[in-house]
Amino acid sequence: PSGSPLINAFNIEIAPGKKTDTHQHLVPLYVYVVSGELEVDYGSKGKKVIPAGSSYIEAMNWCHYGKPAGQGPVKIIGIYLGQEKPDQIKPVSCDKLQ
Repeated sequence: PSGSPLINAFNIEIAPGKKTDTHQHLVPLYVYVVSGELEVDYGSKGKKVIPAGSSYIEAMNWCHYGKPAGQGPVKIIGIYLGQEKPDQIKPVSCDKLQ
């Protein structure tokens, strides 16, 4: 991203049986799985399961959703690398793109 850099970190917990909305990221997102297992569904590009203690860079400009892969919740730390204006940190709902 160009402009004034903005780095934000968030603790995110997804309860069993729940999932995120289908969304995409406009800026790089570094994810660390603190506990549980995270399943990310990339649609036609398949699914990926990320275990606790692992990290990865999330896909940009591709619709996906995340949910716990196991019986319990999944806890992650997400670190967004964006810029102050416009605010690029908030994921974009894929429902709005259709």
